[in-house]
Amino acid sequence: ISSLAQTLSNELGELGFTNLNTHYFDTLRIQAANPEAIRKIATERGLNFYYSGGEIGISLDETSSQQDVLDIISVF
Repeated sequence: ISSLAQTLSNELGELGFTNLNTHYFDTLRIQAANPEAIRKIATERGLNFYYSGGEIGISLDETSSQQDVLDIISVF
């Protein structure tokens, strides 16, 4: 789980998004200028994130796969 979360954080960082969590295992807090646009795309693709202000929470678990990470990245 941790390696998938690290990969997700790194890839989103390459796209210009910041993970606000300094230390994390399975949950990222991503800073986004327009979370509503991301929410729209995520909802259309059946992905459920947590939204609070300009932050998007993304949690991975033991059922998460590399394909799930790619699917999440494609939303951003």
